[in-house]
Amino acid sequence: MNKKFIIIGIFVCMLLITTVTPIIGIQINEKPIQNDNYIIYDDVLDQYQDIKDEQGGIGCVPGIPDINYFRAQSFVPTKPVLTRVQLYISKNITTIYPYTLSIRKDLKGEDIVSYSVNAEDIPTLFDFEWIEFDFENIPVKIGQTYYLVSRTMKAKDNCFAWGGSLYNPYPNGISYVSDDEGQSWEELDYGDMCFRTYGIDTSPPNKPSITGPTSGKINEEHNYSFVSTDPDGDEISYYIEWGDSTYTGWTRTLSSGESLNASHTWNQKDSYTIRAKAKDTFGAESDWATLEISMPKAKTFDLQMLFHQFLENHPHLFPLLRQLLGL
Repeated sequence: MNKKFIIIGIFVCMLLITTVTPIIGIQINEKPIQNDNYIIYDDVLDQYQDIKDEQGGIGCVPGIPDINYFRAQSFVPTKPVLTRVQLYISKNITTIYPYTLSIRKDLKGEDIVSYSVNAEDIPTLFDFEWIEFDFENIPVKIGQTYYLVSRTMKAKDNCFAWGGSLYNPYPNGISYVSDDEGQSWEELDYGDMCFRTYGIDTSPPNKPSITGPTSGKINEEHNYSFVSTDPDGDEISYYIEWGDSTYTGWTRTLSSGESLNASHTWNQKDSYTIRAKAKDTFGAESDWATLEISMPKAKTFDLQMLFHQFLENHPHLFPLLRQLLGL
């Protein structure tokens, strides 16, 4: 028997609920932001799967105390910024540890971000609810696959149920289960978990302009100005590489169109390429801008060579000195 159905079967017995409980009439709301006397809506529903006719266990389900099950659902965003996620979940009455949701680019990779909800904030048994995981705004790539990874602490009878469908109502992803805490995953060719992702549209800043000297002397400070504008009017920070393996990291944020002044000193004579890009407050980044500069090699003054040339040009002068120098 497939492990998915084993886990589901245990949960069905534990929760004493029927295996057919479709979700209907769900109200989809945008995320409100209170602004004095009125509310504006910031993000919108992007990807979702609302049909529940089954559920899958997460954690140490009753009867299998030594296995801590993880579950995942893939999705493909159409918004460049992911703001929050909702899952349709419940818990066992013995569950005390938090439910953790992570966003990953790879099932076995590092978390891009994770967020935990305390067990007491999640309903028990029959009372599945949409539980919100409110992340900071996360830049994502439109059209790339990401994973919602659900897990909890390994402890006896510490488990949750994640509502889902036995079929494939969500066309842009699939569900997964792991019985070794995420070290390996089984791709399920049926079923999608219940989830909602929310996002916002944002345009990246324009490629910045770089102004300043294109040549100079080493060990002297050179001043440069960096400026970009954002189509959405968002604030901007800058990342600058000086071409000599040094860089600024992301600077403080400035208003769109406000110049950032920065200085740098090169300590070797060479040609360098300054590179800079801009990022708005939602993480959208511009293309790189470049400026070629040169710290030219100065002409050296060789006194000894000049003196030898002088003696060669005046063979009758200083005969004794010429004899001492072997000329």
